Amino acid sequence: MRFFLRIITAGALVLLAACSSERESADTRAAINSVSIQDINIEVEPGVYTGLPQMDGKTPQDQLRDYTSALSYALKNQVIGKPGGKIPARLIVRLHQVDLASGVGRVMGGRGSAVSGRAVIVDLKNPKRVIAQSPNLVASEGAISGSGNIGALVVLAVKAVDAASEARAERLARYFSDSVSKWLVRSR
Repeated sequence: MRFFLRIITAGALVLLAACSSERESADTRAAINSVSIQDINIEVEPGVYTGLPQMDGKTPQDQLRDYTSALSYALKNQVIGKPGGKIPARLIVRLHQVDLASGVGRVMGGRGSAVSGRAVIVDLKNPKRVIAQSPNLVASEGAISGSGNIGALVVLAVKAVDAASEARAERLARYFSDSVSKWLVRSR
């Protein structure tokens, strides 16, 4: 049952991403181009979907903490000062899914990792003034699959993938940060 729920969730995210690719108005794009991101906040929505505990003992809360830390670092390196306007602004990223699949889940269960959320730009001097809001932004990393389950090879694959657990959080953070950056500088 949980497997089907994940498939439906992934399909809904793809559909949302496709539907949200509509063109922004010229006024919205001009407003975005008038700002310069000076501060970043990451907010986790109360009902954030975090997936299952990992085999290495990491709880979903641990995964969320690792991911938000990696995302904060990636965003600070990638979007501070963008898109280059004169109005100082704060970028608020609101996450509503952070699902980091374990190595076992990626190899044996065919699960991938996915993150989704929105970016909101607010005036740094007047935080109640919302300048722009992104469509739903998504970053994902697929599962590792193959044909047949030859024990030794599967064990090696699981160990290799589990060793990269923190690197996976950093990669997903970089992918999501790329999406935010592209939204900020599109059609500049």
